Amino acid sequence: MLPPSIQRRAAATLLVTPYLFLYDEMVLAIPVALLVRAGLAEGFSEYELPALGCVALLPFSFPWVGAPVGLGAALIVAMLIVRRAGGPRTTMMSAMSTL
Repeated sequence: MLPPSIQRRAAATLLVTPYLFLYDEMVLAIPVALLVRAGLAEGFSEYELPALGCVALLPFSFPWVGAPVGLGAALIVAMLIVRRAGGPRTTMMSAMSTL
């Protein structure tokens, strides 16, 4: 399996560009394919499939929204990569216990 750094770089490429058009969203195919591959091998979390569904449907909502929706799709993919890579995980109870 490819290292997670490739997933992060592909998603970060879309986050740093000043203009994000629908044809730029093809770059998201790389991290999404690797997330699906990892999910099939290790199992999906309960939030990953609905999030990937949102990523797939966001570009189709562009004609009705009238605003760029590519940044939202890139952010969702970036968050999935961080969570899968073992990023910071806080539950509601642990967040409340720090108050």
